[in-house]
Amino acid sequence: MSRTYECLFSVSAVQMHTAARIAAVDSMSRELEAWIQTLPEPYQPGTPLRFSKGKSPSAQDMALQIRFIYYALVMSMCRLRIHLTSDQTNETNQETKRQLMETARAVIYHTRYIEHEAHVPAWQLGIVPVSALFIIFDFVIHNPFHKETATNISFLDIAAGYFSRWEISNRDSLPASTAAEFSHIARQFVRDVQARLQTTDSRRTSRPEADNSVPMTGEKNYSSGFAVDPNQVTNEDSLILPDIEGFSGAGPDQLFYPEDPLQTLFGTYMPPTTDISNMFNSTLWNP
Repeated sequence: MSRTYECLFSVSAVQMHTAARIAAVDSMSRELEAWIQTLPEPYQPGTPLRFSKGKSPSAQDMALQIRFIYYALVMSMCRLRIHLTSDQTNETNQETKRQLMETARAVIYHTRYIEHEAHVPAWQLGIVPVSALFIIFDFVIHNPFHKETATNISFLDIAAGYFSRWEISNRDSLPASTAAEFSHIARQFVRDVQARLQTTDSRRTSRPEADNSVPMTGEKNYSSGFAVDPNQVTNEDSLILPDIEGFSGAGPDQLFYPEDPLQTLFGTYMPPTTDISNMFNSTLWNP
């Protein structure tokens, strides 16, 4: 882990040329996979946890920690690669996004094995699961018409259950209810976007002459790649329908993930947000 962060995220590493950084990501990915293969099979990520908790609790704890270390590194490297290859749209870029999504799902799935006890390290208990939650949330919000969106919302439900269980067992030591709200926000957003698109389609079906007489114009927003009408970006009710249509037509297999953490949704529109700053003021995160 320390070698990965030294090679990819240190001050000297971020000053390297983009091609050199991409090569470093590839090298560290191969090294990480080679290390995983040296572990006994029950400890390798990708294999089911088959330990009996009553007979070997320490073995299961170790296997779970190894998985979370591996998942955290993979998510970090995938996000870095997406950032470095933002100008590429090849299959490799799509494969990186799919790997990021599947890894975040694996983290959320394995939260079922995490015990809310004092001996569990904070990074495993909260930091890695919260990171996975944010990643899946991003995939849902930026891909409302993708065929994997319904499954991703289900994983957000699993994460909501995990953080709600944490809130109950630890008596509000962490504002976990805030994290649990992400599932509701994502589901409602997808419903609203799909409903708007259906409403627009029905209006055009009933009034086709309006579409022929008024051409759809707009200037391109290069942060999203979709056409944007500057007169329609005032509030939530004026969500840009050309954007939604272009987004739905991107293809059922094409995943979008923001290469910039501050990249806005659909180029200009931002949905109502939940203040999550209090999640990072808790003494739980302090070493």
